[in-house]
Amino acid sequence: MTNTLRIAAGSALVLAAACAVPLGATTGATAKTGKDPKAPVACSLVLSESRGMVTVAGRIEAREAASGRYDLSVSRTGGGNSADIRQGGAFTLAAGESADLGSAQLSGRASGLQGQLTVTVDGDTFVCPAGG
Repeated sequence: MTNTLRIAAGSALVLAAACAVPLGATTGATAKTGKDPKAPVACSLVLSESRGMVTVAGRIEAREAASGRYDLSVSRTGGGNSADIRQGGAFTLAAGESADLGSAQLSGRASGLQGQLTVTVDGDTFVCPAGG
C-alpha cells in the first residue's frame, strides 16, 4: 500500500505529516520509520516556499556509518498542468554526517503537491516522515 503526503494550500514551511513507501520499493524489506532512534539513519522530507517557488528536499543524517539507496518522488496536478518528478540513487555517509538526498523545485504554491521519500540501508526500508 502506498500512502502519499498531500500538501494543502497555505501549508507551513516545514510539514508535519507522514510519507510512506512508494510503489516499486524493494519487496521483502521491512518498512520502519526514519525517526526510529534505533535506526542507523534519521531522514525526513522537507518543504519550503519562497518567491513563488516550492522546494521539496530529502534530508538524511547517519547515526552510524551507513550506505544505501533513496527514492524521492514529487508530483502535482491541477490547473490543467501536471508534474511528476522521480529521483533516486546511492549514498554513503560517515557517522554523524548529514546530506540532502535530492530535491525538486516547482513554480507556484504547494497546493496539490504530493511527495514520498524512502531510504533503504542494509535491506531495511525506512519511511521518511515530513518535517524536520
